[in-house]
Amino acid sequence: MPNTILNRLSNLEQATIQAEGAHYALHDLVAGILARTPEADTRALIQTLADSVSVHADKIGQIRLSGYIQELESMRDEVMLARDDARGLFARLKRTRS
Repeated sequence: MPNTILNRLSNLEQATIQAEGAHYALHDLVAGILARTPEADTRALIQTLADSVSVHADKIGQIRLSGYIQELESMRDEVMLARDDARGLFARLKRTRS
C-alpha cells in the first residue's frame, strides 16, 4: 500500500482509539450520575429510551439501532456495578478479563 494510505489508516486508528477513550469517559460519568438516582428511575429511563428509539429504526438504520440498544444495556449494567465500590474504566477492563 502506498505510504499515504498507511498514514491515513494510522490516523483513523488513532482517532478511533481516542474516540473510544472519550466514549468510556462519558459512559463512566453518566453511570456515576445514574448510580446516585433511585434504581427504579434509572431502569425506567433506560427502558423508555430503548422503546422510543426502536420506533425510529427505519430512520436511524439497523446498525445504529443495534449500537444504541447495546449501549443502553451496557449503561444499565455499568450503573448497577457503579452502585458497588468497583468503578470506572479500570474496573470494567478487569471484569472483562475475568
